[in-house]
Amino acid sequence: MASAYTRGEGFAGGEPSDDIAAVIFTAALRFLANKSQLEMSKAKGPFAVDYRSAFDGWSLAEQYVLNRYRKRAE
Repeated sequence: MASAYTRGEGFAGGEPSDDIAAVIFTAALRFLANKSQLEMSKAKGPFAVDYRSAFDGWSLAEQYVLNRYRKRAE
């Protein structure tokens, strides 16, 4: 996702630069620290609902780092 966001900039041979790797690491930790993002079920009486989620975006600090590499339209 970071590679797509930066349109491949900041990656050499598929490997991210150190600061992009740090962004990926912190985003993964944030996602895993809040496991309720992964799935949640609620039931009341005969009714039940399941919520499933995925990655919800970059934090402002992460965007700041990624935007230094992102290709912009000219």
